[in-house]
Amino acid sequence: MNKSLQDEIKASYLKKNAYNLAKDTLENLRMAAILSLFINAVFTVGILNFLMNDTMIMLGFIYLYLLFIITALYSNHALKYNKIHVKHTYRYVLIFLSLMSIGLIYMTVYLDNNIIPLFLILFLVMYPTLFLLKNLDLILFITLSGVIFIVIHALFTKQEQDVFILNTFIIFVSQLIGIPINLMVIKLRRKELYLKELFIAYSHLDELTKLPNRRAFNLHIEEVFNDNKNNHIPLGVALIDIDDFKLYNDAYGHLEGDNVLEQLGYIIQNHVNPNAFFARFGGEEFIGVFTNQTNEQIQTCLSNICQDILNSKIINQKTKHEVTVSIGFHNEVDLSKTTYMKVIDYADIALYKAKIYGKNRIEMYTEE
Repeated sequence: MNKSLQDEIKASYLKKNAYNLAKDTLENLRMAAILSLFINAVFTVGILNFLMNDTMIMLGFIYLYLLFIITALYSNHALKYNKIHVKHTYRYVLIFLSLMSIGLIYMTVYLDNNIIPLFLILFLVMYPTLFLLKNLDLILFITLSGVIFIVIHALFTKQEQDVFILNTFIIFVSQLIGIPINLMVIKLRRKELYLKELFIAYSHLDELTKLPNRRAFNLHIEEVFNDNKNNHIPLGVALIDIDDFKLYNDAYGHLEGDNVLEQLGYIIQNHVNPNAFFARFGGEEFIGVFTNQTNEQIQTCLSNICQDILNSKIINQKTKHEVTVSIGFHNEVDLSKTTYMKVIDYADIALYKAKIYGKNRIEMYTEE
């Protein structure tokens, strides 16, 4: 695998991995909020008489109810409408954990002295297991939450020394167990996502040219077409066909023909950029997809590809000429009344014109 392909896979992995982690986090957050509502309801029923006589504890439970309801609704909205932003999700998780900790600490301060708040300890220590926080943040959160809890108990609760030591012991045991387990889960999850992305990258790669294959192109064109259509952005498609390739194969055999395809694939790779996507379309044909580009910009990119192919000095001994390509392209500005298949068809018509007009040229689709 060449370095450019490795960089492409790595960049794709990092981007999709971050998105997948954010999506997983929101799904876990929604599940945690719903589960917390249920647990809160159980505790509310179990100590209802106690709550009716203690306004401060009741306010604490109401605060947690509102926090969990808002969290569940927000997470569900983001997932349903695909409004997932990696940075916003990460900050939202930290805000949620902080607000929840404040609520639990508030309730702990006003709990009856005879009630050992083990459920609060579980909440405070085990909640981070639901989220894929960064390693350092995870360790800091678990450690600080435990320390704060111990300080609060020492300052504001009237517990016997043995009970306080027991609670402290439970907290630190939970810390020792929770931190390595969380780090292991994060490491395994990241490795799993990387291997999955690597597998997808290889399954979408043409082995010979090291360009995306037809499957990858189909996925890309559909996604780009819909995005450009919704955002009123032009979409361009170019078809690149090797001139007299059949004669070359007949003269040298398919192995030499494969060598030509490999060299052209390498040349085309050098012209990939955020606005230009290239793939092997099939046989001796390549296809390019251009986003938010003018006709002149597309023409310049394609001309550079043609020039690089000429500079490679690949000779077709059958025709006694250097290997060249013919290119047809169409740039559609208004996508509201068309499909991407029609855009490809128009590019194919332009390619046919390039062939009948003498080959080794670039033609743009016109309605003439």
